[in-house]
Amino acid sequence: MRDVDVMEHKRATFTSLILARTVKKTERKRGSQPQRVSTWKPYQAASTDKRPALPATRTRFILVPCSDELEQEFADLCGFASDAAAFARNAGPQKLMIDTLRPDGHRALYVPDFFVSL
Repeated sequence: MRDVDVMEHKRATFTSLILARTVKKTERKRGSQPQRVSTWKPYQAASTDKRPALPATRTRFILVPCSDELEQEFADLCGFASDAAAFARNAGPQKLMIDTLRPDGHRALYVPDFFVSL
């Protein structure tokens, strides 16, 4: 019963049966009214060597907190791209979090990194 093949067979057999009886699909209701990024309250962003907060001109906030080099490059691109009118980092207490259901049936939250207005 503790053999890896047997455990995988049990998981594959019973997971779909359990999820079919436990996951309920209901119609989602909006939890709050839509909110423009321009109405967000400023939030504190700490800047360190590993997680810098870059100055930006096309954002409502003075600094853009970045967690890695890719986000730094994206913030720079949004600052210089001619087709990007404005952008904002999805951070702080008012950040957008989207409920999702992963393919394995577990619930998860997706948090987009940036919002860009073209």
